[in-house]
Amino acid sequence: MANLILGSILISGTIVGAWAAVRLYKRGRSGGAVFVIAMIAFGFRLYAAADPFLHPWDERYHSLVAKNMMSHPFRPTLYENPALPYDYTNWGRNHIWVHKPPLALWLMAGSMKLFGINEISVRLPSLLLSVFGVFLIYALGTRLFDRRTGLLGAFFQAVNWMLINLAAGREATDHIDTALITFVELGIFLAVIYADKPRPAYLVLTGAAAGLGFLAKSFPALLVFAVLAFLLIGRERPRVVAARVGLAFAAFLAVALPWEIYIRFAFPHEASWEARYNLIMHIMDPLEQHSGSIFYHFLHAPNIFGFGISFAVIWFMWHLVKERRDSRLRAVALWLILPYLIFSLVATKMNGYVMIGSGAAFLIEGAFLSRLWGARQSPESRSMATAVVLLLALLPLGRSLESVGLSRYAERRSSWPATWAARLKSLPQKIGNVNAVLFNFDDPIEVMFYTPYTVYSGVPTNEEVDRVLGQNRKVFIHDGENLPAALRGRTDVTILPRMDAGFSWDLDPNARTGAKKRR
Repeated sequence: MANLILGSILISGTIVGAWAAVRLYKRGRSGGAVFVIAMIAFGFRLYAAADPFLHPWDERYHSLVAKNMMSHPFRPTLYENPALPYDYTNWGRNHIWVHKPPLALWLMAGSMKLFGINEISVRLPSLLLSVFGVFLIYALGTRLFDRRTGLLGAFFQAVNWMLINLAAGREATDHIDTALITFVELGIFLAVIYADKPRPAYLVLTGAAAGLGFLAKSFPALLVFAVLAFLLIGRERPRVVAARVGLAFAAFLAVALPWEIYIRFAFPHEASWEARYNLIMHIMDPLEQHSGSIFYHFLHAPNIFGFGISFAVIWFMWHLVKERRDSRLRAVALWLILPYLIFSLVATKMNGYVMIGSGAAFLIEGAFLSRLWGARQSPESRSMATAVVLLLALLPLGRSLESVGLSRYAERRSSWPATWAARLKSLPQKIGNVNAVLFNFDDPIEVMFYTPYTVYSGVPTNEEVDRVLGQNRKVFIHDGENLPAALRGRTDVTILPRMDAGFSWDLDPNARTGAKKRR
């Protein structure tokens, strides 16, 4: 019943909202139309973000680091209080965690500070940033093309399944990429404003937005400066263009550089390793099995943006050849093409990498459909154009409805990940407020998010147990078939009952440090 009700609300709300947006546009109320589209975007993202558990890659890691940063925002940690030696080159088990810049993590930490440590608090900043991006695409489409293109582009951004899943933490790079995409779009929007109204303040704001993008996910944010340069080339002399871009870059450095300097001094080994890992190793080697051919991103584009993207890009490039002196069209083309070219040459392939160019893809699709709609003249061509427009607009919507699990809401709430997360949340009630180290959990990062304990995967050796006990910390071991008798017989550790299907707690709260019989 819950599936039917919530699914019906989302579908009917989307249909009614789209109809209302069209009506508002026809009445000359484009601002109201884009607001309705933004509400559609928020509905999709909130529905997808309602999963009562953290997703494996990479949301658990980002969430745990953000949780730890609530108390020390300038000391990002994964393992807050490591009990065993760690390798700082292993970003999945490290103590100091500078694997990603801090901006998205700060936003997540602030949200949890305000609304508590839970899944929605983790995702709320991304939901709001992703919806804000809908307004940015509308504003960009209006300035670069026309209001109809802006609204169509905003609609495509609102219902894009990849952006929805990134904001909801379901796709790898999740909240980090959501922040990057939004601040790149903001920087490009400010660059377009400067092209219309060349005031130095807009250049400073453009550079600052790119700096925030850098603090979200490093060097991809430099795309803003390439687009800014293409907007100015042909309007100004090369020396003037260089000076304008230089001013924006100075603002960028003022925002982005302090953090880079800080971590180089505060955490020199970790910062140096992560710089090499992110800049060199991703380029040269397909890390963590994320491999693919040089055509990987081009072949996946229709899956991400819909079947119509291929036709839209071909039409746009033909239009660009005809209007090759139009710096705005060149800038939009660069915005889309440059991420695809660069990340096609990078050995590590992930769908989220090219999403910084998604805004351009949505505008190109919007411009293509707007041109089709405007070309309707005879009744025959009107019917054909209407059918094509509706088909190309509804296909991405259908993909998103499928992706968010429209018919599986109840299953998501009662699934094993949800049940497992609920059991983890109950651990502190059973173990108590003690300085504890837990072993033999398959997903220690998730356990540490839901509990105040240090957690490791795998069965500890007797030496590791002794090391932890020597730190005046208590040892708890999650039961399993792999637990040797030597550990099971120790009186100075507690065996936690297996938290699988049908488990029941048998922990005696008055004797937490004694050995427990296996159930």
